[in-house]
Amino acid sequence: MAVLTFHRRRPRPASGEPTDAELLSLFGREPENAWDVFIDRYADLILLCLHDLGFDHDQAMDRFIYVCEKLCEQRFRRLRTIRFAGRRGELAPWLRTVVRHLAINWAWSVDGRRRLFKSIGELPRREQRVFELYFWHGLTPSRVHEQLRVEQQAEVSYTEVYDALEAVFARLSRDQTWRLMSRLAGNRAALAIASEDPETGLAFEPAAGGDDPEQTLMAKQRRETLEQALAKLSPRERLILRLRYDNALSLVEVAEIVNLGLSTVKSSIRASLDELREALRETAATAGGRAC
Repeated sequence: MAVLTFHRRRPRPASGEPTDAELLSLFGREPENAWDVFIDRYADLILLCLHDLGFDHDQAMDRFIYVCEKLCEQRFRRLRTIRFAGRRGELAPWLRTVVRHLAINWAWSVDGRRRLFKSIGELPRREQRVFELYFWHGLTPSRVHEQLRVEQQAEVSYTEVYDALEAVFARLSRDQTWRLMSRLAGNRAALAIASEDPETGLAFEPAAGGDDPEQTLMAKQRRETLEQALAKLSPRERLILRLRYDNALSLVEVAEIVNLGLSTVKSSIRASLDELREALRETAATAGGRAC
């Protein structure tokens, strides 16, 4: 594999050096020489992208080596197969995206996708399952709720799901949360979300209730009730719920984003969940079912 040392240079080619478009062509003929030019030109940008993601110097260097190793795989396959180098013939936009994706892959190669953190393993089984469904499978809180109902064949309230998420968030370190949310963002981007609030992006799509028509109808009714209850909340209240439960931000981070005091954010979440619970209880009572 090519040597990973580099000199500080500008991303733009100097006079007499190949353009990025020419560099990509060179990877097909002289890949080792092309790599030397590429890493000399873009090493600083790779490190800058990693620092922008919040990594300190040592963390960035670890990931820098990983990124380079991945780019060198299969005789620079990723670089040899690029067909478009940006509108101005530059690799920078493509490289920023690749660095972010590889940084996420690096985190999961270290932690493992299916290994519970010790702190989460100490929680009750329901909290562990909520963690798995939320972070590993990318389910929204309402889909977690429906999935638990299907799995446990028992009544599970939305409030219990949100309480379990709060217990999970409290056990995660900031670094663990970053890695989990990085993966979660990729999972959710791949999901076809059928029900989403156009103003806040809050997505609430229940899991399938199997082939039982009655269960399917009940799931649909709960979803519609939840959507109606959400619509009655103010845009700020919906945004706070989204930041907290869709993006797994800490209460302090939510407060900073919405420019409110921490106690106000906590009160807003409690009040919003109370309103959702009450709406679901009324629907269940009308239908003759049990309250959530």
